[in-house]
Amino acid sequence: MKKNIIDILLLISIYILRFFDLIKLNCKNKSSVLILPPADPGSLGDEAMVKVTMDNFIKKDIKIIGIISYGTTPQWTSFGRKNNNTKIYYYPVNFNNIKTCLIFLWIASRYERFYFIGADVLDGFYLEQETIKRLKYVALADSIKVKTTVLGFSFNKEPTTASVKALTELSKNVRLCARDSISRERLIQHISRPFELVADLAFLLQPIGDAKYVFDISQWIKQEKSNGRIVFGINANYLFIDKIEDKSIDKL
Repeated sequence: MKKNIIDILLLISIYILRFFDLIKLNCKNKSSVLILPPADPGSLGDEAMVKVTMDNFIKKDIKIIGIISYGTTPQWTSFGRKNNNTKIYYYPVNFNNIKTCLIFLWIASRYERFYFIGADVLDGFYLEQETIKRLKYVALADSIKVKTTVLGFSFNKEPTTASVKALTELSKNVRLCARDSISRERLIQHISRPFELVADLAFLLQPIGDAKYVFDISQWIKQEKSNGRIVFGINANYLFIDKIEDKSIDKL
């Protein structure tokens, strides 16, 4: 019963906002984008993707950028290049109840475009409910006629049933971008709809070539190569390493 009431409230709100948009009563801010990160700050990978997304929109002279955080206080305030031509707004939205759903709808209705950075949170591997929650807000943004895109995301070979269902139920108007060819093939196997193949957003991150640690590492690599050694790097994922009993270098 409670779920039915919530669904009805959301539906009424969606139709009201769509009507306002139709009669131009609730005009969207021109040249505006709203960004939903995969999570709050803490992961270097997520932070890289959020930073380059904000920086590239600023570079394109987008006038208004909104960025949502998942708690009760604004996050990401130190990210994004400063530009006098771009206003940045930070929205803490605690995605737990009907009130925050309605708040999100009102916020999104003021923007021309909505971008969710999909990253690695859409196959349900970490926590299925968090995947469903994020895709719910993708669907809500699309429901009020905001141009909606899920930016580059990966997809493992064993996605949860509920995650596949939530992706399947998204409108065909939502642009879905897989960040590698293997993920795209897996998505196509599970879901009958187009998926664009894109590069990982993090590749747009500008390197800092003059940092001391970069210089030190490059000098070490040159020395090793001059000694006839081959140098290669490994991006070690702690989620998998934690499952290994013997974490010695030899075993890894």
